[in-house]
Amino acid sequence: MEKLEIFGKKYQIQSGLSSEEIIRINKEIENRLKVLSMEYSTLDNIDILVLYVVELHEKIMELEKKVKKEFEKLESIKTKIFRIEENIREKVKKS
Repeated sequence: MEKLEIFGKKYQIQSGLSSEEIIRINKEIENRLKVLSMEYSTLDNIDILVLYVVELHEKIMELEKKVKKEFEKLESIKTKIFRIEENIREKVKKS
């Protein structure tokens, strides 16, 4: 079980990630929270965490949109390949 430390509080987490990845994630979280704390010095830790959660959710939504676009491209390519295969089959039948 790995530990994350956020605003001085330690949290045990279970994850399929390696210890190195957990450490990297923890550092990224700490760094971003420090930046947000400096930018919004009047907010308490909970408010800073809420800002961070919203920020992360926006990133997730952007990634979901990108994945959806890529999936649509893939489906289009699959359809084109299917049509090409069908044309080849028809030509082979005719010859």
